[in-house]
Amino acid sequence: MEKNKLPFRSLLLLNLLATLSPMMRLLPRLPAALSGRAAWLSVLLAAPGVLLYALMLADGFRGGPGGMERFRAAWGPRLGTVPGLLTLLWLLLLLAYGVRASAERLISTVFNGGKLWCFCLLLALMAAVGGRGSLKQLARSAGILGCLLLLGLLPLLIPALGRLRPENLLPVTAKDLGPALVGAAPVLSLLSLPAFLLLLADEVEPGERRTGFFFGLMGLGAALLVILCTVGTLSAALAAKLQYPFFIMIRGLRLFGSLERLEAVVLGLWVMSDFACLSEEVLLIRRLLGGLFHGIPERASALIAALSGFGGALLLGSRALYSMERGAVLVMAGNLIVTLLLVPVTEGRLRKRDRK
Repeated sequence: MEKNKLPFRSLLLLNLLATLSPMMRLLPRLPAALSGRAAWLSVLLAAPGVLLYALMLADGFRGGPGGMERFRAAWGPRLGTVPGLLTLLWLLLLLAYGVRASAERLISTVFNGGKLWCFCLLLALMAAVGGRGSLKQLARSAGILGCLLLLGLLPLLIPALGRLRPENLLPVTAKDLGPALVGAAPVLSLLSLPAFLLLLADEVEPGERRTGFFFGLMGLGAALLVILCTVGTLSAALAAKLQYPFFIMIRGLRLFGSLERLEAVVLGLWVMSDFACLSEEVLLIRRLLGGLFHGIPERASALIAALSGFGGALLLGSRALYSMERGAVLVMAGNLIVTLLLVPVTEGRLRKRDRK
């Protein structure tokens, strides 16, 4: 074990926690709209690609530089700045989209009539606080939050599994394979997000394939549970129309024989995941900014990243952007291009250079 470096499993735990927020927000709706009642099958069809990608990423955490220097080592000192800058811009867009979507969710579900800019600013500052420290500090916080989230989420999903309606999930025929394959794209896009963590490879211990494979399975299991509980309870048609179907599904649960008000519990779990997701993005942006503009203090670069996310969130436009057609699909499609094209090509060039 190398001193002062984060264990590979701790990094993947941080990412798993960060993925839960967009997973609960996007996955029930997108696969349901694309695949209908075969949405759960989309996770199974995405599994081979997700697991192969997890193995590739584990190989990537076996040395090499991080941040902007990783692109320059793969593409050359001058040309490497171009893919690095493209990745920086994409991460800024993801941060802005995440801040805006999280603020919209808070207003729509709990704080009706709240000021959008206030929630965007609050979330951006929360991300700045989480992303200004070291990777180890953020991972330790994620470990604690992950345990709390697991203790809070499992008791909610267990009764949800008992309310599944078979007619909402079955039958699935050969005709459903095509739509289910299309619905696998959002699952693959979401579970390929650990690709960006390669920018932190110089701060992480060498990765093991079995660890990457295990966390790939955990991500797939979480995605399958979210889709099964939501679509199986509400139906695919209703889940595709609702803005936050997972939240609506949880609100109707009965615990201990009575109807409980679970919104506060779910909101708390969601905010934990938002903190991990947005803080992780700020940390990655901070690393890339440090490679582009030498001499910027780390805390200053974290604040610049967070304020850029706040400004971008306000510029994204009306709530219509967050419809399946205009918002989530564009983000998922763009993420597939970056994580399944740019990152593998960069890693391939880096390995070729190392072999020489």
